[in-house]
Amino acid sequence: MASSPAVPTRSSTQEALRFRFDRGLDSVTQQDSPPPQLPDGRATPAPDIRSQAALERLLGANDLGRLVDAAIRPAIDDPGLLLPGRFADALQMAQASLRRSLAGRRTDGGRRERRLRQAVSVLEEQEALLALLWTYRHALYQG
Repeated sequence: MASSPAVPTRSSTQEALRFRFDRGLDSVTQQDSPPPQLPDGRATPAPDIRSQAALERLLGANDLGRLVDAAIRPAIDDPGLLLPGRFADALQMAQASLRRSLAGRRTDGGRRERRLRQAVSVLEEQEALLALLWTYRHALYQG
């Protein structure tokens, strides 16, 4: 037989527990001392510059996630490359350049040749997926 939780009574010698039935225990407060009061906003002294620098140093600390993001984020010299048409043109130029480089090499089966073939196949697959995407997009607009 399950019993319902009893809400504790507030007394000056015991801790008072506050319950929220949708989340459980919300907070525990001591009743021995009065709650702290915030200072009046008109009498607050100017902020200390050193504490601001300490806060920036604390928040600006590089954690693992920021280091990984900084390491994999590419440096973009030309923001125009982010436009869809220019990006597609740049990919096609890269694919053509890789194909020329691959065609100019002897077929010795080396590591560099395998990498070039992988790069060309990835760009060809991306091109095929993009064409499929446009086909589906046109079908949706017609449909």
